[in-house]
Amino acid sequence: MRSITTDTPHHHDQSRPKAGSDIWIGLTVFVACNLIGLFLAAWLSWRIPGPVCGLLLLGSILTARQETPDFLADASAVFLRYLPVIILPAGVGVMRLELDWQWCLFVAACLFSWLAALWLSAKLGLWVFARISRLQESTP
Repeated sequence: MRSITTDTPHHHDQSRPKAGSDIWIGLTVFVACNLIGLFLAAWLSWRIPGPVCGLLLLGSILTARQETPDFLADASAVFLRYLPVIILPAGVGVMRLELDWQWCLFVAACLFSWLAALWLSAKLGLWVFARISRLQESTP
């Protein structure tokens, strides 16, 4: 056990409360962008969902700033840590579909998109490797 002497100043961990408040500020910014996106989508009668509008708004603000503030980075780390818990209800909703033509369409769409992504990745990889090999051959 460490003893505290009177000749050294008491250093309380100031970063811990600040980091907690930074997370709350970041979460508040995320919720505000979501609400603004919902408002814009409803007011302008867009077919784009409100949360997507909010993410586009936040993305454009961060692109204009060209840096991510610490409070948003901390809050996004919390979101990423609990992302499976956030996505779980949507996955349960999909799994409760009855086994009919909609389920077959869902499986077919998943397989098609997987095969398309696999094909596109292979084509892109071959193109990149061909360019790299041409560059390596041309350099002495």
